[in-house]
Amino acid sequence: MLISPFSAISSWEGYEYQGHIAVFVVLQKIRELIVINNNAINDFILEIEGAEDFSIKEKNNYVTLHQVKSGTIDLDQNEKKDKFSFIVSLLQYNAIYGYFHTLPNKMIPNDFVKSTSDWIDTLLIDLDKDIKNSNEVAEEDYDKYIIINKILPTTKKGSLYNIINFVCKGNKEKEEIQRLVKDIKTELTTYKEKLKDNDDLIKDDQLLSKYDHNFSNSQEVKEASYSLIKEILNVVKPEWNLFIDNDYLEFVYGQVFLDLKDHITNHFINKAEINNGCQMKFFEIFTILTNDYHSNFNSIKYQYFLLWKSIRSIFEQFPSKNKNLCKADRCEECDEIPACNLIRQLQIISKIEEEDLHNFLYRLILKEPEKGKPNNLPDDSLINRLFISILKEIELLSFEKNNIIQAQKDGLFYRLTLNASGEVHELQEQINKEVHASVDDKLLIYESDVLITDQLNEENFIYNGINTTVIGEKEFRDLKDITSDSIDKIKKNYNKPKIMRLIDRKNAKKELSE
Repeated sequence: MLISPFSAISSWEGYEYQGHIAVFVVLQKIRELIVINNNAINDFILEIEGAEDFSIKEKNNYVTLHQVKSGTIDLDQNEKKDKFSFIVSLLQYNAIYGYFHTLPNKMIPNDFVKSTSDWIDTLLIDLDKDIKNSNEVAEEDYDKYIIINKILPTTKKGSLYNIINFVCKGNKEKEEIQRLVKDIKTELTTYKEKLKDNDDLIKDDQLLSKYDHNFSNSQEVKEASYSLIKEILNVVKPEWNLFIDNDYLEFVYGQVFLDLKDHITNHFINKAEINNGCQMKFFEIFTILTNDYHSNFNSIKYQYFLLWKSIRSIFEQFPSKNKNLCKADRCEECDEIPACNLIRQLQIISKIEEEDLHNFLYRLILKEPEKGKPNNLPDDSLINRLFISILKEIELLSFEKNNIIQAQKDGLFYRLTLNASGEVHELQEQINKEVHASVDDKLLIYESDVLITDQLNEENFIYNGINTTVIGEKEFRDLKDITSDSIDKIKKNYNKPKIMRLIDRKNAKKELSE
């Protein structure tokens, strides 16, 4: 093998588009497999990074390699090393075919095989050069030799020095490099022969092509995946047809994508296997698809989904139902410049990853949904008046990186909630229970000065029913990972009573709008 495996899992975690493409391709393959033979799903694996951006394997054999280009295709006509790397990866892994995923209006070059053959000729010439240390020759003569000191992993993939670095596996003794150079030349010559059909080079499309389905953005990929999930469920769970709608499909897709990200995160933590590629079995994905989330309404995940669905639905209906606040019937038709605070905040919140979205919703309702009690979630009316309307009318309120919606005024931190308690003691009991059960919301105690609720007003709302909250060594350790503008204020006032104030939505509008 001459081309090193991809090992950029850490950067991949932030490269969402690539992940959506991978899931789409897997869903296409699962749809194909379940029509033929359900058991075949057990044999297939998605590999992230490793041989390529992602790959499809059947048992231990590579079937297809996939490279994802979300922007401009950088395989310039003169850039032979990139084309060589892709072709040689196909050959060294014995993959059946290779695909490029590009924007719809982008094309891939049509000279991969020719460029690879030419680059192999160049490499074979360079491999005949003498091997020297950098101190043995003048710098201006480096091009005449293979310089040991230039054998580095940071060199361009497919270049002479990158190949030698991968093959030598850290042993850069001159004698070892001389031995390995012979092996590299033999392997390159073998690949060159495989690219021929008699005396002529084979055509590019015998090895690779642009994928049949290409998308402009992640949302297009996801929507296409929703359709695939519905087709799969129509085959394996036809009795579900009555309740499967777009919201359900979106939720199921989110579970697949979140599980894929968990696989990648766990793989990256296990550094011993970082060069082997992160693998996820098709059967694991199929199991997620066929989990009956609709019947299992007790699950906390599904309740969070229902709450987020309600928020989005009410937001979409808000302009037409609140003509006193909105000029347009739909946000898309609004010509208000700059955009109102409601749109700005929802645009930010809508981009939160699912695992962070759950944390945001948890902090908004000040509790985790109770299993088996979906009716305890905030109703549509509460969401409309205490979340959507307030964001529309109060410019100071904004989503912050600490996963809460807050405003700062006169040195006080106002925090928006979705709390509909009718009595102060109800909220007191709820907060006591949650803070003792979870360490995820220390900001509720350490930062919040004023909680915005639906109907409660209380000047002296004392946390935990005591007169003082002393922050000692343990509490400071709890704060160490919290990023907040108010941490310095906390330290100055650590020995003072922790008293919050409660205000209802009407008073919040008055105080924060003056």
